[in-house]
Amino acid sequence: MNNLLDRAVALAGADSPSARTICVDFDGVIHPEGPWNGGRLRRGPLPGAVQRLRTLLDGGWCLAVVTARHSDFHEDVATWLGEHLQRKVIVLRGAETAYWNQPGVVLVTNVKVGALVYVDDKAEEFTSWATALAGLPDSPDDLLRTGSPAGPPAPWWQRLAVRIRSPRFSRKR
Repeated sequence: MNNLLDRAVALAGADSPSARTICVDFDGVIHPEGPWNGGRLRRGPLPGAVQRLRTLLDGGWCLAVVTARHSDFHEDVATWLGEHLQRKVIVLRGAETAYWNQPGVVLVTNVKVGALVYVDDKAEEFTSWATALAGLPDSPDDLLRTGSPAGPPAPWWQRLAVRIRSPRFSRKR
């Protein structure tokens, strides 16, 4: 068996309230990431997203859509999901629930509820802290100093040119 299936069997066997729940990130997983557009949703779903989510819902899975969007936009996300999934979608703000166990009803929230698995485009699989975040410097300032993790810093004259073009050194003095 694979790791996800092993985990599903273990949670179901332990009668865990998270055993029937799948959490899915919205932007970059269901809806394409793109320009912010003030929170407006102007695009269709990513290929395959609607069909797969409908299949999971029809199979009896509980689906929670987790978004980092401000709660002012959660109703818009819920409306968009309802139109595309043709399912009932509700919004819960803040920490109103630790688990989501309503098959066939989609939850939109910014709270990570207990789940069998999270599907997120920005996630890194965790196996141990010995390998987690490998290649990432200890400080984000190191990224700025080196220019990129792939190479040495730019020559001093190129770094100076960037500073001169910054808004702090505008030509309208």
